[in-house]
Amino acid sequence: MSHTLLNTRPFFNGRHLALVAALAIPFAAAACYAASVHAGTTTHLQDVADDAALAGVNSLAASTGQSADARAAAAIAAAQTVVAE
Repeated sequence: MSHTLLNTRPFFNGRHLALVAALAIPFAAAACYAASVHAGTTTHLQDVADDAALAGVNSLAASTGQSADARAAAAIAAAQTVVAE
């Protein structure tokens, strides 16, 4: 077997690894930025959803003596009022 057929260099050496790391940093930074922007926008939506759910539950608790249809309508109306604000 000839020595010219054997590749004695490793696939990744120190310079290749440094280049890959340097190229990966901008992608990682962009992903972190996008995640922080996305998290900030969904916080407001989560607060609205929480408030609407709480309004619906409070409405159901306040209307215990009414029929099921009337209680459901009151809960939906309370949740819609919170979402509309």
